[in-house]
Amino acid sequence: MPVKNDATLELTINQRAVLTNASLGYSYEEMAHLMDLSINSVHWHSRECRVKLGALTITEAVAIAIRDGLIE
Repeated sequence: MPVKNDATLELTINQRAVLTNASLGYSYEEMAHLMDLSINSVHWHSRECRVKLGALTITEAVAIAIRDGLIE
């Protein structure tokens, strides 16, 4: 399990939205449409979430975020 650090508490609004939308089963393309962003921006926010949370996949990042109370 990754060690929780200060970076986990510093998720941006868009990073939290990507994690929340991923937890609801939306694809990156659907997230881009919902968030009015380019798909490249959604991929960037997803990557940043994974780095900050120490996850290899967006699914793992979602699980960590839920466990740590960063998203519901």
